[in-house]
Amino acid sequence: MRLNVNDAKAMLADLPSAATTREVCAVLRVCSRTVRRWLVTGKISGMKTSPGRGGRLLISKASLERLLVGGCT
Repeated sequence: MRLNVNDAKAMLADLPSAATTREVCAVLRVCSRTVRRWLVTGKISGMKTSPGRGGRLLISKASLERLLVGGCT
């Protein structure tokens, strides 16, 4: 998927600046496994809210914009 900057911003307009995996999956229409793969490979950036298994994973809206504009392979 490759979009121009305005289309990418419009697609992500309803997301907060740090979105959960579930929110990203819903907006981009991908499964959670895809989002986690993007995180592991460095295509998007995110952070855990707390260490260990209990923390939520928050994904940067800016990194999602870069992914959509730059395309994914």
